Amino acid sequence: CAAVLVAFTTTSAHAQRVRAVRENIAGGVTAGGVHDVRGPYGGRAVGEGGAVTDGDGNGVAGSRGCARTGAGAGGCGAGATSCDEYGNVYHEQSGYAQGAFGNSASTQGSFERDDDGDVSGQRESEVNLANRSYSIDTTYDSGSGWDRDVDCNGSGCPD
Repeated sequence: CAAVLVAFTTTSAHAQRVRAVRENIAGGVTAGGVHDVRGPYGGRAVGEGGAVTDGDGNGVAGSRGCARTGAGAGGCGAGATSCDEYGNVYHEQSGYAQGAFGNSASTQGSFERDDDGDVSGQRESEVNLANRSYSIDTTYDSGSGWDRDVDCNGSGCPD
């Protein structure tokens, strides 16, 4: 019989969290949690996450969440990571946010490490501010290092 641990916590009338952990049939652990928190001025944050491992060193984990303010700004983000018994790791993550006055930002990227320890990754981001936008592309490779390209479009960009 597998043991299960479940915790319900409430820190105020506006916050709810649930977490659970249990041993799984693969000899590893399965864990997860969710939350829903409301602020006093109309803000709210919700999210969830979890992880699963086996007895051989393999695992996956992921999470996602969103938040908003009472003034109308908000954003969401999500990410996932996997690893194997040989040391290979892969991670992806993305996010988006919008301000109460229409400014916005988004990003997405990934990285990986192979069993030899070599690392590579990339990230693409965009920021929109009134009548100007920035596009930022970043890459990394353990053999050649960092490379970043930033483009600005619209009025007020440097020449």
